[in-house]
Amino acid sequence: TYVDPAGSTLTIVLNRLLHMEQQGAKIPWEKVHYLDLTPSSEYPVGLNLLHRTVGEDNANVAGDVLALIKSAYGGETPKTDRFIENGVMTLLDDQAREHTILGLVSILQYPALRETIHVSDPLVQEFWDMDGEDIKAGELGALQNRLRPILQNLAMRRIFGQTRWSLDLLRWMDEGHIILINTLNLEPKNVGLVGGQV
Repeated sequence: TYVDPAGSTLTIVLNRLLHMEQQGAKIPWEKVHYLDLTPSSEYPVGLNLLHRTVGEDNANVAGDVLALIKSAYGGETPKTDRFIENGVMTLLDDQAREHTILGLVSILQYPALRETIHVSDPLVQEFWDMDGEDIKAGELGALQNRLRPILQNLAMRRIFGQTRWSLDLLRWMDEGHIILINTLNLEPKNVGLVGGQV
């Protein structure tokens, strides 16, 4: 796996593979994956932060999402972190449809939307009963600031706003695939978020 913030090294790697093939080497192209995460990509990769593998617990996914956001954007925001964690767990509990991180602000801003989701975790339901009805504008603003790099950046919305997870990374790594990731023109803080998710 190679992440190229300049975009030029990936071209060199691909050209060398093509050259080796012209020299008679068999290149298993089905094992070479080029992921274009640039803002101008025609086909953005889907990296749903709320993606769960089979049997994965909602609390673990919510904790991972929170850790990833904190790692990428830094700062200590305990109250906002609680809103993020409980909001993510609520979105994950929705059996009717798949959600993305882009739905987090809406689930916090509109109690009527939350009420359409049957929350199975009693601690999450208690959180909403105690704190959810009175989310102040300042608290919502703090959450929006925390998620601003995703919400306001078109490239990030295109990547993290898809309900699917389009990569089989674990299998690719286990099978020795070559994964080339182009992050040209992606803001450094967003590279951290994408890199943490990949």
